[in-house]
Amino acid sequence: MASDSEPKSGTADEQKAAAVAGPPGTAGEQPRKKKLKRAKRPIPQTEAEVDSPSKQTVGMLGILGLMTLVMWALARGGCNYHPPKETRVPRKVTTEDLARNPKDAAVELQQRLLTHNYSGALELATGDAAIFVEKDKAACDAACLSTRKALEQTVLTSAVILDQSPLGTTARVTSVLPRGSKTYLMRLLRADAVWKATELKPDTGVPLPFPSGEPPITPAAPFAPAPSSVAPASNSSDPARASKSASVAPSPPANVAPHASVAPVTPHASTVQPIATPAHTSIAPHAMVPAPPTPR
Repeated sequence: MASDSEPKSGTADEQKAAAVAGPPGTAGEQPRKKKLKRAKRPIPQTEAEVDSPSKQTVGMLGILGLMTLVMWALARGGCNYHPPKETRVPRKVTTEDLARNPKDAAVELQQRLLTHNYSGALELATGDAAIFVEKDKAACDAACLSTRKALEQTVLTSAVILDQSPLGTTARVTSVLPRGSKTYLMRLLRADAVWKATELKPDTGVPLPFPSGEPPITPAAPFAPAPSSVAPASNSSDPARASKSASVAPSPPANVAPHASVAPVTPHASTVQPIATPAHTSIAPHAMVPAPPTPR
């Protein structure tokens, strides 16, 4: 063991490094700094001292709201703006599209009639119905025509098909107006691609008169089965009955050779009982008849 008076082992550089590092156990450790405690803020006593939110916060929120409104207005204008050549016009619905079936034609005719669109109503009326529309048109003055736009927004019309046949259709059409409701009866016929009304009258509880050109519908006659044409089979044991049935039965055809038998043709062959036939006889349809004598 080396004493203090002996020199320490190691080179000179190692001895300098050991002197700088200090005693063992303290290498790499730095002195800790003490955290300074913040002074407590005084408790605010007035609203001005609170200052929350601050004027800067309120100003930034206002700027964000203003920018949102500006961007929304620009986006809405860009989406709804269309140049004159690119503006989309709604498709015009023709009368053929509105009157392809009798119910739609009845609704469209009454809607046009009650909204004072008489030129459009005449497109769907003919015969007595056209005369009814012309009379209503003549009774409508300038004050009546001035309410057309208001009526187009308020009149609601519905229809019910009462009867339908190949010759025509009868409908009851009801419209709700601001001052009440009106109901009409119509008879419609197909005219090319559309249906048109031939008769039109207010619904007073009396049905439409029967058209003169349409035949009345008569009930079908009850079905009665045809009488059976099968003659009763004759009994060979009773000669009187056999001779009577033989005289009533038709004669055999001329092209039937002697001693030939013709098979009976009966619609209900399963119900006819087979009978014994004597020699030299032929069977006529539905009866037993004796054969003619054999020529010698």
